[in-house]
Formats: sequence, structure tokens, C-alpha cells
Amino acid sequence: MDCVNIFSDGIRLLGVKQMICCCNKMDATTPKYSKGRYDEIVKEVSSYLKKVGYNPEKIPFVPISGFEGDNMIERSTNLDWYKGPTLLEALDQINEPKRPSDKPLRLPLQDVYKIGGIFPVINHTVKARLRTQISPLLEIPILKTLETIDL
Repeated sequence: MDCVNIFSDGIRLLGVKQMICCCNKMDATTPKYSKGRYDEIVKEVSSYLKKVGYNPEKIPFVPISGFEGDNMIERSTNLDWYKGPTLLEALDQINEPKRPSDKPLRLPLQDVYKIGGIFPVINHTVKARLRTQISPLLEIPILKTLETIDL
């Protein structure tokens, strides 16, 4: 399986519908903060994103320097040729997805691991009306119904 298929399958499995592409280490290009190198990266990554089903026109490509802090929170004078959003502005433009609270929660079970020795495995039974904590949100939803599908 080639990298494009692995990437697209992984992205679809995670449900990623929006993304931001950051071109980091712009301070390490030759010459520093090179618009030519940025354009080269955007062209190459855009063709890759098209292959996996994304529209690169809707994805912001943000040139940054994490080490120097350029274009992350505030617009950088080193990247004065770039007219798009900073990383923080691009993050603010991401639309919060609607939570499908009217649909059942689906938790795929890939495998069961048995760990012995110093790490005991605690077994739980999932039942209707069960209260459980979902991390990292620390929300405590109530499981109203439970359905199983035997494959």
C-alpha cells in the first residue's frame, strides 16, 4: 500500500474534514524565509492532498518558524510576502464540528489485549444506564441504550 492510500485511509478513519498546513522551519531555508521554497512546498503538498480527496484551495498553507516564533501568533516582518492568516488566525477560522448527540456513540473495538505481570487489566461490563467519564473532556455522559453487532 503506498503512502497516499495509508494517509487517506488514516485521515478518513479519524474523520478529519478541515486542516491547516504549516510550512515550518522557514528560517532554515536558503535564502532565509524563501518564498520560492514555500511555493514549492505548497505545490507538492497540494497535489498530494488532491489525491486523497481534499480541496487545497480551502486549506490554509501557513509559513512559520516555530524556533523564531514567526507567523505563529503575530504577523512576521520576515514573511512580509505572505498575505494569508497567521497560525493563530487560521486556527480561529476552523469551524467547530456539530456533535451528533442525536445519534448513537460508536466505539470500534480493534483487538483485546491481555497484559499480565505488574499491570493488571481491569475488566468492565458495559450496560445501559452506565455512567462513565470520557477523557480528556472530563464529561460524564449516560449510556442510554446498548446495541451489539456480531460480525
